[in-house]
Amino acid sequence: MRVAMDTNLWSSIRGEETEKSFEALINSRGLRVIVPPSVLVEVVRIPVAEARQQVIHALAAGRRDRLPTEAESESLEVVSEVKRIRP
Repeated sequence: MRVAMDTNLWSSIRGEETEKSFEALINSRGLRVIVPPSVLVEVVRIPVAEARQQVIHALAAGRRDRLPTEAESESLEVVSEVKRIRP
């Protein structure tokens, strides 16, 4: 099962112990964490540097699946169509 979380939830996963507990939960349930690009954009706007760094660390720790941006998805679609028409 895939799980995507809001920035507010990521903000609560700060600190080594909380990260370990979160990773243990994810692993025990066989979940995959999906990170939309908008989450990192919102996290970068956290005004307190230490809090921002902790959330970024939680986002990067463990196995995460990053969703492509809208621009990336659309460009891949265009490239795929061009390859189909002109192999």
